[in-house]
Amino acid sequence: MTSIIATGNEIGKSMALINLMVAVCMATSSSAFSTFLIVKNQKDSKGETKNNVRAATVFCMVGIIAILIAGIRYTLIDKVKGLGALNTALTLKRIF
Repeated sequence: MTSIIATGNEIGKSMALINLMVAVCMATSSSAFSTFLIVKNQKDSKGETKNNVRAATVFCMVGIIAILIAGIRYTLIDKVKGLGALNTALTLKRIF
């Protein structure tokens, strides 16, 4: 029984690591897009320059929150014994 839990822990840890890598990629692209919004000089119909800093800040915050959630999830799965197996079981239940 313990070998099943150990295998589930390793699979769950790998799934959490992949989730963390996807979150980092998403945050990187979100940050790049927010940089584009800040640098781009957009004019409205009246000829005034629009300020896109608020929208850029939202994109950066979304990326930061995604990394924080994925990082906390990975850390918990890595430190708590059996949580990786639970993560694997819940993911398989969701798929099937």
